[in-house]
Amino acid sequence: MTTAGLSVRKREKMFARLDRDGDGVVDEDDVHDHIDLLLAAFGIAADAPEAVRFHLWGDQLWEALSRAEPGGRRLISKAGYVHLIDAELVDRVYVPMNRTLFAIADADGDGLVTRAELAKALGIDGMSEPDLNAALQRLDRDGDGLISRADLDQATRELFLSDDPEAAGNLLLGSS
Repeated sequence: MTTAGLSVRKREKMFARLDRDGDGVVDEDDVHDHIDLLLAAFGIAADAPEAVRFHLWGDQLWEALSRAEPGGRRLISKAGYVHLIDAELVDRVYVPMNRTLFAIADADGDGLVTRAELAKALGIDGMSEPDLNAALQRLDRDGDGLISRADLDQATRELFLSDDPEAAGNLLLGSS
């Protein structure tokens, strides 16, 4: 498999996670349903400030995604999603969204999350225990059992943009 094939596979897998109703397209409800799953994993109420902030990032993501389809369609196909993802979108929307999730997971506000805290977010889509352990092991770059915001930022960029098959960010979606 070529490294270009790796990038496409990762984006297709992320698209599948966003397509919450499995209809082969992502619409605004899918984006917000995915966010609701993440919030529920942390026990965050829908009207909590963190939830509102996270949904505002969801609005930004949806606005970027919905512009990708011709004819003003208010949904995005898998091909459109795969084609749309670039460094500008990742840095403008996905990294800040993951920072918001990180802040939610960082219960004590010390700028670090434990493996258990991050596992809540990674486990919502049914990531297997071995995949979850592998991802957390690689994300914890210094082995102290904690993951920094900088580590998650780097992993987010790797997830969407890296063609390196060894990049830790690849593991955010599991191995299958």
